[in-house]
Amino acid sequence: MEALRSFWSKSTDNRMIAILAGSIGVLLGVAIIGVGEVLEWGWTRIVGAGLISVAGVYVGALIGWSDPIRPRIAQVLSSWSRTILVVLTLIMVAPMFAGLLMLLGGVVIGGVDAAWYLIFIGLLIALALLAMSLATVVLAFSLADRGLWRTQPDGDSGSGEEADV
Repeated sequence: MEALRSFWSKSTDNRMIAILAGSIGVLLGVAIIGVGEVLEWGWTRIVGAGLISVAGVYVGALIGWSDPIRPRIAQVLSSWSRTILVVLTLIMVAPMFAGLLMLLGGVVIGGVDAAWYLIFIGLLIALALLAMSLATVVLAFSLADRGLWRTQPDGDSGSGEEADV
């Protein structure tokens, strides 16, 4: 148990080794999927995706639940928050627009033989997903505008607890 606690301690040596091990796990999962695709082994997708998921959550927990490894990284992310949000918006919303375009293409190409009720249901689902994605983006931008992602200059973690005076 002490070994696990040391990953979240003030010492960054153990934490950096754990983050490196988790990152290697993610890269190994990607490599397993790639090799499996080349060799046409379907089972490697499950193994690789599982490894990527577990290692990614592990690295995210190490980074997110511990003291900042480098405050400079937090400051850089804070200064680039708008750019990061715009790129993530494009990544999140692009598949929804692609789905809508494919749906409209299916309506045009399908003609009379298309099952219109299925196309209508697909359209409703695509629009609902698009609305939820855009709502998430609006929430992220509002959090960035409020400064909830910014680091405190005095080293405060922003936990909301006030010091006794």
